[in-house]
Amino acid sequence: MSIAIDFDGVLSDTVQKWIQIFNIHYSKKYNNLQLSYNKITQWDFYQMYGISHEDSRQIFAQCWEQWDSLYPTEFMLSKKIEILSKLCGTLDIVTANNSTNYTYLEGFLHKHNIKYNTIIFEENKEKLDYDIFIDDSPVNAQKIFDAGKSVLLYNQPWNGDIISKEKNNVFIHRVYSLDHAIHILQNK
Repeated sequence: MSIAIDFDGVLSDTVQKWIQIFNIHYSKKYNNLQLSYNKITQWDFYQMYGISHEDSRQIFAQCWEQWDSLYPTEFMLSKKIEILSKLCGTLDIVTANNSTNYTYLEGFLHKHNIKYNTIIFEENKEKLDYDIFIDDSPVNAQKIFDAGKSVLLYNQPWNGDIISKEKNNVFIHRVYSLDHAIHILQNK
């Protein structure tokens, strides 16, 4: 079994850093808008608040440049990834992140002792050949499912409207933690 696990929103709590940077450096530009994690309820949340795509991308770039201050999404993340690795033959980090951020992602993974085979940069994840994808993007989850592949949708406020489904042994199942993902994979 091969697993593709996403970086932002699954391994790294990048959105918390994004919100922090926005509130400190961009809030005035947007009528003193102050964001909080519980206000992020859709995938392209910046559009909901009238934040430009360019500003959103710039803030994400700053997040990755500050990789050393990003937090893992879960406590004992490296141990959970180690267990996932033992359940499969291949565990790769597959991200839509920009490949110019490779050093930052690698630094984060090394700092938190997260073992993986390789980092793959690909926006169209559904084209890749993995048995299971672990991702937080509702857009990616649907594309992967439509391509006939299975997804463990990592629960985040921006994917709450996606419901679990199964068709021809392919599924989208919501997982609330990597422990939950491990449990599902051990019982498949």
